[in-house]
Amino acid sequence: LAQPTISRLRLRDVDEQAVSLSGWEQEYQQLSPGAYEGSVLWCTLKDLEFFVEESNQQIHQVGSAPSGTLSLALPLAADGQGWFGGRAFDENTMLALSGDRSLDFRTPATLSIAALVVALDDVMRYAGVFECETAVAMALAQGAVVLPALVCQHLREGLRSVVRSLSGEQAALGHGNAMAAFRNTLVSGFVRSEEHTSETPVTATSRMPSSA
Repeated sequence: LAQPTISRLRLRDVDEQAVSLSGWEQEYQQLSPGAYEGSVLWCTLKDLEFFVEESNQQIHQVGSAPSGTLSLALPLAADGQGWFGGRAFDENTMLALSGDRSLDFRTPATLSIAALVVALDDVMRYAGVFECETAVAMALAQGAVVLPALVCQHLREGLRSVVRSLSGEQAALGHGNAMAAFRNTLVSGFVRSEEHTSETPVTATSRMPSSA
């Protein structure tokens, strides 16, 4: 399996971070006062991309993901509450952003978030295997899935394993193998998320105040 292309950036300008993700159309506005420090770890491998984005200030992110893709994102660490598409976001929220949906994300005070970018058609075919296309379409429409803390903890452990692999701390795993294996785990977690959420709504019940 081929090794991924890896890039790492440390940034002190929120506008520079907004344009650091290849294929994304984004604008960032810093909402909290203070000096900005952020970083992006970006990896590409054949038919998938993986990135970790960090920020030490609250940011309003607007824009869109690459066309034809689905981006699945989960916080590695989050301080406080944020809002995604007008809905509450915390450390147990998995974000799902398709390329035809506008990004509207007010991040928590500080945030480290990992995301996997895959072809949307591949995810829908996977959903068909489990006969849950309707549940996946609903989650995509609302943009977020609130999962139990233990499920998120398991997914975060997998994400951190990928990050360690890409940082060279677990070279024996193989970068490509680690990324491909975790793609299957994360996509499966999203596609089968209704098994974890029972009959409750897939998004947080509270909504962002219109003045936020």
